Amino acid sequence: MHKPHMKRSLFNLISLLALSTLLQVSCSVATSAAPTATSAVLDTVPAISTHTPLPSTDTPQPTIQPTPAIFPKFLFPSGNSIEQQIGSYAPEALVNLPDAGKLLAASQVGDTALLLTEMGLQRVLVNEKQVTTVLNFNPPIMYGQLIPAKAIASIIYAAIKGDLSTPFAASTVIGAYQMSGTIHEITSFPQPVRILGLTPDNKGLYCLPVGQDMAFGNILIVDIEKGTITGDLFFRGYALASLAPDSRLLATVTRQPDSSGGMVSMIGIYDLFSSLPATSSRTFLLPLSPSHAGDFLWSSDSQKLYFLDLPGYEEYTTTSNGLWYLDVQTGKIEKIASVPDPAFFLKGISPDGEWILLMHQISPGEAFVIRLPDGKTQSFMIDIHALFVGWQ
Repeated sequence: MHKPHMKRSLFNLISLLALSTLLQVSCSVATSAAPTATSAVLDTVPAISTHTPLPSTDTPQPTIQPTPAIFPKFLFPSGNSIEQQIGSYAPEALVNLPDAGKLLAASQVGDTALLLTEMGLQRVLVNEKQVTTVLNFNPPIMYGQLIPAKAIASIIYAAIKGDLSTPFAASTVIGAYQMSGTIHEITSFPQPVRILGLTPDNKGLYCLPVGQDMAFGNILIVDIEKGTITGDLFFRGYALASLAPDSRLLATVTRQPDSSGGMVSMIGIYDLFSSLPATSSRTFLLPLSPSHAGDFLWSSDSQKLYFLDLPGYEEYTTTSNGLWYLDVQTGKIEKIASVPDPAFFLKGISPDGEWILLMHQISPGEAFVIRLPDGKTQSFMIDIHALFVGWQ
C-alpha cells in the first residue's frame, strides 16, 4: 500500500574543507501551505474564501513514521479462538470460542467485549479470559450491529434475519446487553433497521429503516425501556447517515441535478432539535465537485465531520480525492491527507482526537491511521477478519 505524500522542511548544512579554507553553505527550502477548499453553503453559513497553495519545492525524503500514544484495538477469530491485536503489535489469543458461526460484529466497553455471531451473542471478559453465550439466535441471523452505550452501561445490538413473511424478506430485533450481565429485547421491526445512536437523554434510540433503495426519509425514536416508538422524524437523505456524538446533528447526503443531467452530491446537516420534521437542511457542496462522499465520521466534540471524497457522480472509481473535514459551524472545508484507494472506510477516532483509523473493505488486512493535525500516516497489517473495537 502506498503512503500519502507528506510535506516536510529540509535543512542541509554542507561543509567542505579545501586546503586551509573553510566554505560553509546552508540552504533552506520553504514549506508550502496546506491545501484548502471552500464549501458552497446553501443556507446561513458564511462563505469561506479560497486559498491557493504555493508550489512546493520540497525534496522527497524517507517517511518518518509518527507513533500514536494510543493504538486501535481489533478482535478476530482464529481457528476455535478469539485473538486480540493492538495496533501493529503481534496478536494474542484471548479465549476459546464455541462454534457459533461467522463473527459479524464486535464491541467492547471496559473489560467486557460482546461478539455478535450468526448463532448468538457471546460475552468475553478480556482480563479474565472467559467467554459465555448470553443469547442464541434461531434461525441464524444474516448481519447486525453492536453499539456501545457507555452512558447506560450497555451494548445495544441489532440482529437482522431472513423473514419471508415480511415485505422486505427480512426483520430486525433490537435489544440491550447490560454490563451487569442481564440482556433484554427492546423491540422488533418487519424490515431491516440500522441504529444511529442514543437520544440526548440516553433513554431512546434513533433508528433508521432501510430497504433496497439507497434513499431514506424518516428516523424512528424508540424508548429503550418500553420498546415503544415515541417519535417519527422526517428527513431526506441518500446512502449515508451519521449521528453526531452529541445526538443533535445528523449528517447525510443530499442530491440535486446539475446542467449536465448528473446528480450532484452534497453534505446535508440536519439539526434534530430544531429542523425536524422538515424538508431542508444546511447544505455544503463537496470540494471537488462533481464528487461524492464515500464515508462519514464525526469528531468527538461534534464540531467537525470527517469524510472521504470520491470523484464523479457515484459511479465506480479507482481513485480517491482524500480525507477532508467540514467545520459545521463555519462551513470551512479542508483537506487533511491523501488516501490511496477508494475502498478505504473510516472506522474510528482516538479519544484524544489525534488519530483516525481507516480499514480496507475489499482487500481486508490493510489498515492505517492518519494523524489529524498534520496528515501524517502510519500503516500496518491486520487479520483479514479483524473487527475494530476501540483504542488502547
